Amino acid sequence: MAIEVSKLNLDCRKCTKEQKKWRGCEGGAKQPYVIDGEESEFCPVKLINVMTYKYLDMYHYYKQGWLPFGGTILTQPAKLLDLFKIIEKELNRGNK
Repeated sequence: MAIEVSKLNLDCRKCTKEQKKWRGCEGGAKQPYVIDGEESEFCPVKLINVMTYKYLDMYHYYKQGWLPFGGTILTQPAKLLDLFKIIEKELNRGNK
């Protein structure tokens, strides 16, 4: 879901009061969002936690050749490498 939400280019810092009301920042969206086949009356940005966004940022740096932690690919946390594989799979799924 985080991949789909990131493609919407929504940025809470740039939303006007009217956009926040329309998008459902506090609930009751005027036009509910459908993400992964599920409808939500909240802005989809509110459904993604901060760590998920951080992992997506790390992934983008990783794809540019920068490792999040010092050392080589072999010294990166296994959990992080697993997350990168999941992100890659989801991105590829969306491109088909």
